[in-house]
Amino acid sequence: MTYLQHVLLKNNIRIFLFLISLFPFCNLSIFAQSIDKSLLDKIDLTGSVRGSYWTNDKNFTDTRNFAVGSAWLNLRSEEIIGTKFYLETYLQDENILGNKINNIVFREAYIDNTLGDFDFRNGRQIIVWGRADKINPTDNLSVKNYKKLFTNDDDQRLGVFSSKTVFNLNGFRFIGIWIPEWVSPVYPIKSQPGISLNSKSPSNPETQFALKIDKSSETIDYSFSYFNGFSKIPNLTLSSIDSNGLNIDLTFDHIQSFGGDFAINLGDFGIRSEIAYTITTNSQGIDYFKQNNFLYAVIGIDRNILENFNLNLQALYRHIYNFQDQNSFTNLSLLSILQQQRILTQQEAQDQYGFTFRPNYKLWNQSLEIEAAIVYWFNKKDYFIKPKVNYSINDNWKGIIGAEIYGGPSDSFFGELKNASAFFTEVQYLF
Repeated sequence: MTYLQHVLLKNNIRIFLFLISLFPFCNLSIFAQSIDKSLLDKIDLTGSVRGSYWTNDKNFTDTRNFAVGSAWLNLRSEEIIGTKFYLETYLQDENILGNKINNIVFREAYIDNTLGDFDFRNGRQIIVWGRADKINPTDNLSVKNYKKLFTNDDDQRLGVFSSKTVFNLNGFRFIGIWIPEWVSPVYPIKSQPGISLNSKSPSNPETQFALKIDKSSETIDYSFSYFNGFSKIPNLTLSSIDSNGLNIDLTFDHIQSFGGDFAINLGDFGIRSEIAYTITTNSQGIDYFKQNNFLYAVIGIDRNILENFNLNLQALYRHIYNFQDQNSFTNLSLLSILQQQRILTQQEAQDQYGFTFRPNYKLWNQSLEIEAAIVYWFNKKDYFIKPKVNYSINDNWKGIIGAEIYGGPSDSFFGELKNASAFFTEVQYLF
């Protein structure tokens, strides 16, 4: 297939999915004579309209106070001729008053089929691995746009075209995934004078694949996984130097990741753990501007103190192999890039220790939910705190209020995002 044919096919697919998304808004009476009503009954349409206010965004400008509007649409079908389908799309405007309109985004659009003990899912889908709470070392398949202003950070995830096959045998799930599409993650990187950043996609994403063995039982859940593909965390690569300064490419290099996780209940306590060892293209640690091999581990415990009051505490540990201190780096003209590289990849020290803490309390028949997510790293004493209150007024209306607070020294992972701290509030209408 030529490049032009590939582009035309990709555009045709997008147009087709767009037309599908418009289907629920059409007058269904037009189709009533040609489509059996029982078929329409098998299609479930849900969605939401959301309006929110944010005091700050993640672009590190002097602009403040953002009115954000979005419309979400979900189509899910029961089995029709042996096939189920799912579509999720949204349209968002992150600055209504400033007329900053974003394009429609198709998060997921896939079909499901089952043949005996085999399950198949093909299309754009969000695949999240890991049993730890929010911090998942084995989550190498999903992509996020971290700059999106969403009150639920899971909404930042973007689907990637994948072909997934699951073989079910005696309580085990043997999973194989082929990922031929590359979707670049988006990070809130603070710009520096004289430095231009450009995201560069891998040239052969069709070589990516992942394998997993997953077991769920009444006593313990666990899995072992392997990923062979491209890192979702970029390296900062010097592309060129011109009269305007340094041109830096965000390159997503090849990695292999071996991981595992488990979850078990011991009395009133839930224990979760997850670990991954990642091999990069810089195993010897020679290149300062590439990630080294690393080990990332999480172990946590949670318990319901009251019937609807849950506490979750996790310990975090990262080890960087063949680590070189940046003090040994002698090219002062590139030192700021190296510092940014270390912060972005979280390879600022050979051993890094941290924790997460998340209290969650549900009241009034679970219509009111109060929670706070806290992440803290001991090495640089940087932190992230996200308090949030959700209130379901009724089946259709929901209100949310909260904040995202980043802190720490400017040369730390969360400290660099200090100026992106924000207060937010949102109203949702669900249908």
